[in-house]
Amino acid sequence: MSRQRILGTVAVAAVALLVGLGGYALFENEHVAKGRALYAYYCSHCHGEHGRPGEGFNWKFMPDPKPKDLSNKDEMSTLKDEEIFATISRDMKDTTPEVGDKIGDDEFAVPTMPTFKYTLSEEELWSLVAFVRTLHGTKLEKADWASLKKERPKFAPVPKPMVTATRAQEAKLAARGKQLYYNKYGCNACHRVGQ
Repeated sequence: MSRQRILGTVAVAAVALLVGLGGYALFENEHVAKGRALYAYYCSHCHGEHGRPGEGFNWKFMPDPKPKDLSNKDEMSTLKDEEIFATISRDMKDTTPEVGDKIGDDEFAVPTMPTFKYTLSEEELWSLVAFVRTLHGTKLEKADWASLKKERPKFAPVPKPMVTATRAQEAKLAARGKQLYYNKYGCNACHRVGQ
């Protein structure tokens, strides 16, 4: 076998190995690659590495609604990029009239999913959208990357509120907090207390 043929075979094998081991990120658009890293850090705990139901390690501890199946092309391809962006960056408070639930009247939108509006930059949020699109085999339609803010939001620390309550009120507040912690917001999915 000639030297060139051996080198060619080794090169093809190396590329195949790289792709097989996740080297596909080398060939990604820079924003999809950034979105992949952000998704792994912020989203995969609940949504899973590939966005499939039951895949994230927090999944079994989450109350309903469970994380969306991001790999479902039939459903996800019906959503506009702006809708995915809005879901990731929405305000926590749901302003839809007459919305509430059986557990409380504080009307949060998708209570088990945190908002990243105050954590990530506009560019990072759109990079997440670009990556989420790859989970169900579509692409981000377009984004004006040059005009997006690259700075993360900065906020002043919020002082701890002073709460005064009687023993009876404390017990009632603790019971409500437990209900919200386990049954509404799914805090225990990430924050396991005493377990």
